[in-house]
Amino acid sequence: MLNNPIIASESDQATVWVHQNGETVARYGKMGFEVYSPEEPRRLMGHGRSIGAESWLSFKAKVREVFSHDIDDMLTPVRFWDELGLTPGFETGNPTFLIATGQIAHLNNPFEDDIWGRGQVTREEVARCIEAGLFATEFVPMGLRDRKPAGWDAQRIAFFVVHPSDWPIDIEVTSADGDFQIEDGFHRLGSKIFAREPLTKATLGGYVTGMAKAFPSRVPLSPEAVELVDAMDDPEMHLGPGI
Repeated sequence: MLNNPIIASESDQATVWVHQNGETVARYGKMGFEVYSPEEPRRLMGHGRSIGAESWLSFKAKVREVFSHDIDDMLTPVRFWDELGLTPGFETGNPTFLIATGQIAHLNNPFEDDIWGRGQVTREEVARCIEAGLFATEFVPMGLRDRKPAGWDAQRIAFFVVHPSDWPIDIEVTSADGDFQIEDGFHRLGSKIFAREPLTKATLGGYVTGMAKAFPSRVPLSPEAVELVDAMDDPEMHLGPGI
């Protein structure tokens, strides 16, 4: 471990990163969190699911234990503000972009891979659901979807094909190299792939410099998105979405 390491934490109001000398050593995302060893960067010291404010407090405590670093309350994910009685003095909208569907789908295509671990969906299966009017109309939390009967994913995609949603897909860019993961909107994306729609609306968070590498086609649709594009000229933004 380096002497006097530089520890910094950053947030985009949904995800929080902790960096040591420029490298990500802890992350609290929308679905889970990880804290890594300061000496062995890929050795997990703690992890869990991001459910409720209690998990956020557990993450903060683990970061404090491992790195002697206190994450400022101002960086608390927005979804926990009310529960924790916090009123940070800032709030931003969602940076929304229009992105070529293929740039999102090449790693997240349910018709090519079993992306949910519940069996690969086929176009024929979705088409049959549409023809029969079999739709999964209600949102089911991620942790409960494995309890749904076979065919639920196809029915959910079919629902969005017949009832298109303009709600953006939520994407986190997880590195400056352009790695990314979808946080919300897999079935909406599946419906756009099925319908061969060339463009998809998405909100982007995470590493600003990685956004250009992951989605070179992106067109900003909101003022916050324009600000992120402008931030590409800021050398400090390589760590993540400083606020």
